[in-house]
Amino acid sequence: MTPEQLEEYVSARMDRQTILNRPTPPMLWAVIDESVLFRPVGEDSVMAAQLKHLAEAGERPDIALQVLPAQARTTTGVSGGFVIAQAHRGMLNAAYVESAGTGQVADRPDEVAVLALRYETIRVEALSQRESLKLIKETITRWT
Repeated sequence: MTPEQLEEYVSARMDRQTILNRPTPPMLWAVIDESVLFRPVGEDSVMAAQLKHLAEAGERPDIALQVLPAQARTTTGVSGGFVIAQAHRGMLNAAYVESAGTGQVADRPDEVAVLALRYETIRVEALSQRESLKLIKETITRWT
C-alpha cells in the first residue's frame, strides 16, 4: 500500500466516524476480539491513545461495546468482520462483510438474517459492557 492509499483509507474511516457525532446519532453495538487490545499497531503511545478513544466511546449512551475474551469458544467471527445496519421501518436491513482486502454489501433478507444470528452467537460469549470497559481501561496502562 502506498502512503497515498493509506492516507485515503484512514481519511475514509475518519469520515465514516462523523456519523456518530450527529445530533441524533445511530445506536452502535460492537463486539471486538480481546486480541486487538494486545496486538501492537504502531508505537505504545498510539496503542494507549487508541484504547483511550475506545474506552471513551464505550462510555457513550448510544454505543454498546463488548470484548470477546480469548477463552471464548466461538469461532463464528474468525472468518472476518461484518457490520449490520438495521434500517427504519419499511426499509431493508443491510450488511457489509469484510475479508482480507475486500468487502461486500449484502441486502437480501436471508443473508442479513444469517449474519444477525452470527452476531448474536458472538455477543453471547462476550464480556458485559461494564466488564469490557474495565478490561480496556486496565489494558491502557500496559501501553503507557
